[in-house]
Amino acid sequence: MKYCCLVLTGLLSLNLLWALTEDAPQVSSVSFIGNSRIKSKHLEQIINIQNKTFSPNQSFDRRIIKLDAISIKNFYLTKGYLDVAVIDSFTISDNSADIFFKIQEGKQYFLQSINLSGNVKLTDKQIISIFKLKENKPFDPVAIQINRSGLDEAYHEEGKLFLETTISQLVNDSVVVNIEIQEGPDVHINKIYVEGMKGNLDSNVIFRELEFKVGDKYVKSNIDASQRKLMEI
Repeated sequence: MKYCCLVLTGLLSLNLLWALTEDAPQVSSVSFIGNSRIKSKHLEQIINIQNKTFSPNQSFDRRIIKLDAISIKNFYLTKGYLDVAVIDSFTISDNSADIFFKIQEGKQYFLQSINLSGNVKLTDKQIISIFKLKENKPFDPVAIQINRSGLDEAYHEEGKLFLETTISQLVNDSVVVNIEIQEGPDVHINKIYVEGMKGNLDSNVIFRELEFKVGDKYVKSNIDASQRKLMEI
């Protein structure tokens, strides 16, 4: 058994602002080359750079084109095209830019099977559901990376804060996924610290609003519920 100390404090958010120069070339056209399995109209929906038909004032930005190439590749990966390659290029003439994405799609891979080991608190069915994996369907490695945090959250509901997960993929004609889990010890709350109280607010008021107490097993939803209640005081 392990213990954790909780500190209740504020949150910090960061906003990023992007600016484009006013004299940048305008995008005249966006073309996809080599995409035989996925239609261009579907690819147009996932990129940020647009031609003048959809966005008359779209300015050329090399960074956005690079990010769009990554978005296209990730989209193909979600459909099981593990060997996909996307090469971006452009031409500029008379303050007008033509954008090209050359796509080498490669083979589409399907998920053959999923092997799990080490999981006790969560069943195989629960874990497979979290990762949104389906056998005999196109293999989606992006979903595995995105949903790893969902597995962490599920185990945090069980008091498991020291979870270690190893995921490997065996790729031949199809894909076999192996998920090895070390759940770690149960974590209980040892101490609770309250910081940043304003005015004459009594700490006892804070503690009355908490959905947990010293000695309880750590449950993330109880922590989150307590934070919401404290924000309303």
